[in-house]
Amino acid sequence: MPEVILQFQEPHNGAFILLENNEKQGEMLFEISPASGATAHKAAQLIIRHTEVKPENEGKGFAKLMFLKMIAYARENHLQVVPFCTYVLSQLKRNPEQYQDVWTL
Repeated sequence: MPEVILQFQEPHNGAFILLENNEKQGEMLFEISPASGATAHKAAQLIIRHTEVKPENEGKGFAKLMFLKMIAYARENHLQVVPFCTYVLSQLKRNPEQYQDVWTL
């Protein structure tokens, strides 16, 4: 059964890593931008840079598993998702009402 783990490379950079049989099968790279503004009214951002799954695993729903883990992490940490990744943007656009708490068009 595949699992998604969170891995930080630096305090504000990391990836959601998809493992199957203890082998990396995909990753979703991100950066966290702290809240800004004089009174920090702007929420911190979870900037999604790239999503990739090994070619032999495409179509198995692995990217969706990472997407769902990322959404849960954004909600738990009160982050706004900023999708630079076309996969994440397409997932958000499919059902924007489901993600309006973490993403704004």
